[in-house]
Amino acid sequence: MICRCFGRTFDVSQAARSARAAVELVAGLPDYDRYVAHLRDTHPGEAVLSREAFFRARQDARFGAGGGLRCC
Repeated sequence: MICRCFGRTFDVSQAARSARAAVELVAGLPDYDRYVAHLRDTHPGEAVLSREAFFRARQDARFGAGGGLRCC
């Protein structure tokens, strides 16, 4: 969706994605897409977790339920 406000073109959907990424970064939520890119670049033979499994594993690692995904 494009909004033309104050003489400028503004992509509302891009702004929403950027705002969501900023909130997730501040809240400490893991970035699944970055995890997938890292895994494919650094560990091409390993299986990629589903979003749900990745989120669960990151929450377990963050709050002390053991385990973790960090490799580097």
